[in-house]
Amino acid sequence: MFKLLKNVFKLILLIAAAYGGFKLSRKIASGQLTMKFNADGPFGSLDTANLEGDGRRITLNSRQREIYKHINDKGEIEMNDLAKQIKGVTRRTLRRDLSKLVDEGLVIKQGKTKSAKYVLADD
Repeated sequence: MFKLLKNVFKLILLIAAAYGGFKLSRKIASGQLTMKFNADGPFGSLDTANLEGDGRRITLNSRQREIYKHINDKGEIEMNDLAKQIKGVTRRTLRRDLSKLVDEGLVIKQGKTKSAKYVLADD
């Protein structure tokens, strides 16, 4: 009997934790709750004053900064080349990171298919 109660209690705790995580993610998604990281935290920032002249600070994770550096070094890059250079990351994650760089105006996507190239945005 005690073992049964113990297992039921564990199940209730598991359900409560999952429900709490779900509610938290919904609040973040709806904008009711925001998460902020400072530059000293796990995410660095890229100062775009030299890039665009508007002095914005864009928060990029280390992988996004690495992608930006590869594009800056080579002038342009394709997904296949990027996937070969950055190991241990799925193509889906790389596409998300590239989308963030495009959305921030740091990179321009040329083309719409698998052979799309990514280049730095003009200054």
